[in-house]
Amino acid sequence: MTRADERQILAVFSRDYTRELHNLLAADLDRFPAFLFQQLYNRLQWHLAEGEAAERVTAEAARRCAPGRPPWLHVRTRQMESEALIRTLAGHRDSVTACAFSPDGRRLVSGSDDKTLKLWDAETGSCEATLKGHGNTIRACTFSFDGRRIVSAGYDDTLRLWNAETGVCVATLEGHHNLHRPCAFSPDGRRLVIATNEYTLELWDAETGACERIFEGLLGGHVTACAISPDGRWIVSGSDDDSTLQLWNAETEECEATLEGHSFYVRACAFSPDGRRLVSGGDDQTLKLWDAATGSCEATLERHDKPVNACAFLPDGRRIVSASDDRSLKLWDSETGAEIAGIPMPYPLKCVAVHPTRPRLAFGDSAGIISFVDLYEVAQSGGAAGAALSPLRPMTPPGRTRLQPDLREAGPREGRRPPSFDIPAAPSSLG
Repeated sequence: MTRADERQILAVFSRDYTRELHNLLAADLDRFPAFLFQQLYNRLQWHLAEGEAAERVTAEAARRCAPGRPPWLHVRTRQMESEALIRTLAGHRDSVTACAFSPDGRRLVSGSDDKTLKLWDAETGSCEATLKGHGNTIRACTFSFDGRRIVSAGYDDTLRLWNAETGVCVATLEGHHNLHRPCAFSPDGRRLVIATNEYTLELWDAETGACERIFEGLLGGHVTACAISPDGRWIVSGSDDDSTLQLWNAETEECEATLEGHSFYVRACAFSPDGRRLVSGGDDQTLKLWDAATGSCEATLERHDKPVNACAFLPDGRRIVSASDDRSLKLWDSETGAEIAGIPMPYPLKCVAVHPTRPRLAFGDSAGIISFVDLYEVAQSGGAAGAALSPLRPMTPPGRTRLQPDLREAGPREGRRPPSFDIPAAPSSLG
């Protein structure tokens, strides 16, 4: 085999397992070394059509199909995977509930139901550190605007400040012993906006851990989402019981506007990069665009089939991204409210992060996987039906069936058991 052939195989291998690293990490290769060849072959066969490399791969597949060899899964139909997928990050043991890029885009922090945060290198996908300390689910996490600190909020009634370089917890903030929900740094990094379970928003000093201000007068319901404007002058909060958003003056602590329109509770909200507009998403399966100055609703975006868990403007302010329990990621035109693209996913999506300088998104799902996608490819694909980012995974979540394929009459060798594979219990239609 020539070096060109070898490079071709390695390039395909590297590309596919960068995109689906969780498959390799989850596979028990010591017990089932053939699993690696199966996954590799089932991709190589579509990329290698001629030449010595193709002949070698075909010959190896034939050898493994010989009588007496262990059975293996040979995919006859090409997998419909979106070309938008760049890589996947595997490491959390439960649902990924929050994620955020550092201001320079080089790192990503994620929080999970497994009670940990993880720091990732956004370029290589390597996990740099696991941050332990919370005693319950991580509700929110974000970087400070200088990238030096991370704040996380958990259902253990605490907020924690972390050194982003060392991964060391430098402060634990405890308030009224209620569930701490969303949180955000002020643009200067000196204060934290915190939502509590006491129907209040609070401003905390990020250095001393002291509560400076309490915003009271919420119409009703727990604060389920909050965000601070790019200039630090405004805070928006969303609630559950009355399904409203409220716009607050950060200096006077006055509620300047109440935004009514959602019919069920608000799960997410975000300012546009210029601070002039807001987007919110909620349990009513919609997103709403608001004028931040007047509080008027400009548009209602209706294409999701289940609650919207996360939403954000892209850096140009012209597009919006949303993630939903309906297992779809959607891209919207913020001017017209039209859906640009929708990509179905294997699992419900819980959070999304927008890269600050490159056309990339990261999002976490209920299976504990973080996926990176190229926005250009998402827009180009238009969300073609069936273009799931990762349809085949070596695990069995709810609603999927475990199979042990026996593709030939000959059984496995004595003492060897074929690896198992997952297939969808039933196809889903997502748009």
